[in-house]
Amino acid sequence: MGRLWHPLKRVTILPAHDDKFLFQFNHKLDVENVLTKGPWVYDGCNMMVECILSGMVANDVPINFLDIWV
Repeated sequence: MGRLWHPLKRVTILPAHDDKFLFQFNHKLDVENVLTKGPWVYDGCNMMVECILSGMVANDVPINFLDIWV
C-alpha cells in the first residue's frame, strides 16, 4: 500500500477480522489522503475505507459504501 499511498510517515497494518484490516497512520495528512483520494484497489480487489476514531472497535464499524469511478 505504501507504493499507492506514498505516506509521509509510517503506516502499520493489523488484521482486524475476516477480510478487515486496521491501518494505523502516524501523520494526519496520510489519513486525509487515503480517505479523499480513492477509490483504492489492491491485488485486483476494491478496498472499502472507513475512519475509525480512538475508542472505537474496528469490527463494530459498519462499512456500507464503496467509492468507484464511472
